[in-house]
Amino acid sequence: NGQQGERIVSDPSLLGPVLFASSIIPSSASCAVGGSGFVNAVDPYTGGSLDSPFFDLNRDYRFDVLDEADDGSGNKLPVGSVDLGIGLPTEGVVVGNWLVVGGSSGNLGSARINNPVQTGRVSWHEIPGE
Repeated sequence: NGQQGERIVSDPSLLGPVLFASSIIPSSASCAVGGSGFVNAVDPYTGGSLDSPFFDLNRDYRFDVLDEADDGSGNKLPVGSVDLGIGLPTEGVVVGNWLVVGGSSGNLGSARINNPVQTGRVSWHEIPGE
């Protein structure tokens, strides 16, 4: 994003091959409260874009080209930052396939994510009765 005054003030979290962190952009007016911010997802090894979409931007329960953006050169890349419209976002918490953050507006924001970590029952084995 690179907006003036943008900073990360909470710990980033690692979710498999994805590093995510909330960034904030405080209001630039002196003594003003509020601001905005983003939830960011990057490759933890390169600091660059992910290879596939992490955020389900259009909420169609798929992670595909519709969740990517043009980089200005005609190339489509996975979106690495989303503004959930909740003011200054807090540190994100993963709940299943959702990334949930609180905001300075007093509201919660959430984004459906392509969670790379398998959750729930991993396998099943029935033990025959005697």
